[in-house]
Amino acid sequence: MLRTIDLRGEELTTSRLRRVLPRGGTDVSSVMGTVIPMVEKVRKGGAAAALDFCLLYTSDAADE
Repeated sequence: MLRTIDLRGEELTTSRLRRVLPRGGTDVSSVMGTVIPMVEKVRKGGAAAALDFCLLYTSDAADE
């Protein structure tokens, strides 16, 4: 579930953003083996490849 964080009117300094924006607990290096091939497929295949991933992971796709 996505949570909305209203930062309107806030002074958006780096330290403020680090305090209020949630960060995942995953070690980035542990997922790079999965992410890099996906990024490469989208880089080479463009929107069609991105749509393929959308369908694969969500069973739903945005209107073309």
